[in-house]
Amino acid sequence: MQSDFDPSKITYKGTMEKCGGNVKNWKKRTFVISEVTLYYFKDATMTEELGKIPLIDTTLTLEPETEGPGFYFKLHLAPNASAARTDYLFRSPTEAERTEWINEITKASKTTIFNKPLLNALKINPDDRETPLPIPYFIKTGVDYLNANGLKVEGIYRLNGSSANIETLQKQINMNEKVSYSDVHTATGLIKLYLRTTPDSILLKKNYDALQTIANLPEDKQGEPVSQIVRTIPLPNYVLLHYMYSHLRKILEFADQNKMSERALGVCIGPSIVTCNEESANAAYNESAVQQSISTAIFQNFDLIFGQNPLMRFRSTSNTDLYRVKKNQIDYPYILKAPANAVVQSVCEDATGWYICVYNDQWGLIHNSMLEKVNSPFGVISGLASQDKKWTIPEEILERFAAECPEASQLYEILFNKLKDLRAKAKKMSN
Repeated sequence: MQSDFDPSKITYKGTMEKCGGNVKNWKKRTFVISEVTLYYFKDATMTEELGKIPLIDTTLTLEPETEGPGFYFKLHLAPNASAARTDYLFRSPTEAERTEWINEITKASKTTIFNKPLLNALKINPDDRETPLPIPYFIKTGVDYLNANGLKVEGIYRLNGSSANIETLQKQINMNEKVSYSDVHTATGLIKLYLRTTPDSILLKKNYDALQTIANLPEDKQGEPVSQIVRTIPLPNYVLLHYMYSHLRKILEFADQNKMSERALGVCIGPSIVTCNEESANAAYNESAVQQSISTAIFQNFDLIFGQNPLMRFRSTSNTDLYRVKKNQIDYPYILKAPANAVVQSVCEDATGWYICVYNDQWGLIHNSMLEKVNSPFGVISGLASQDKKWTIPEEILERFAAECPEASQLYEILFNKLKDLRAKAKKMSN
C-alpha cells in the first residue's frame, strides 16, 4: 500500500517505545506527527514505515509503570477509527519527554464536531486549545456576522446558501480551524446544519412527551411549564438556547424587511430545539406542530423564561464552593469576568463541567478545568478581600434611596463602611 506520509508537513519528531499488539513486546521506534496522523518508522532514517495512527477524537491517559522503568501513557482512538487497534501504549525514558509527546499529540489531534454532542464543540477554542468555550466558536462567529450583516436580509434562515460552501466550512470546523463568513445564507445554513446534526435536541428528546403536552395547552398557559423544562436541561444547552433566541429576536425587529415571523423562524429552528425518538409519518407530523408551538412559546415568554440575567434564572445547586481561577477568556459571551487568580463562588455546578460563578456580584460561566478549589481559610479571606466591588450599589440607585428613603441610604452607608474596614483587615492578614 502506498503511504500518504508527507515529510514536508512534519510538526514533531522523536523516539518512543511502543508496546506491540498481540505480542506484548516493546520496540523503540521513530515517531513523527504530520497533520493529524502519528506515523511510526523502524528507525530514524524513516525509510520503512511501520504504521500510522489517526489523531481524530483521541484521548490520552497516563499509565502506571508496569513493565520496566519509564514513563507510560496510552493513546485511545475513537471506536470507528481506521487503525490496527483502538489503543496504543507508549513509554518514554523521562517524564519531560512524555509530557512533550502528550502536548504535541494533543496539539495535533482534532475533535469531530458535526454529528457529535454539543460538548464536543465546546472543547474547541481555536485561539486557545486549553480554554473551553460556552458557545461553539463557529456559531458565535456566525451570529456576530449575521447581527452585523443579515438582520434585514429577506428570507434569513429560510433560504439556503451554497451547499458546496457549507460543506467546505463543515470540513474546516471538523478540523477545528477558524472560519469566517461572507454570505448570510451560507452562515445560517451552516448554523442550522450543525444544530440539526447533534445527536440530541437542545431541549432533549427525553422531554418530548412533556413538551407535546405543553404544546396542547392554550398559548397563555405555556410559558411557565416551558420555563420549568428549560431550567432542567444541561447548562450548555440552556445557554445556547438563550443565545440563539436572543439573536432570533433581533431578526424579528426587522420583520418588515426580512419577511420573517415567529412562525417562519420556528419552522427553520424548531427541529434543532425539539425532536422525538419516533420516525413514523404520524410522529413527524405531530413533531412539526410541537416544534412550532414550543418555539413560539419561547419567543412570547422569553423574559419569563430567562429574566434579565439568564444565569440567575437557571437552577442552583447545593454546592457553593470557592475556587481560584487558573485561567480565563473574559471577552467571550457568558464567561465570568474574573481575572486569573481571582477567587469566585460557585452557585451552580453542572454535570457537564460548566459552573455558574459569581465575582464582584457579576454572574458568569467558567469551566471546572479552569478552576482550583480553595480549601484554606487564608485562601478564602484573601480571595474575598480582593472582591472590592462586591455588594456595591450603583450611584443612581443610591441617589434614589436617598430621595425616597433616607434611612435606608444611611444604613447602607454604615454597613458598607464596616464592610470596607473588614476588607482592609482581611487584605492586611493576607499580605
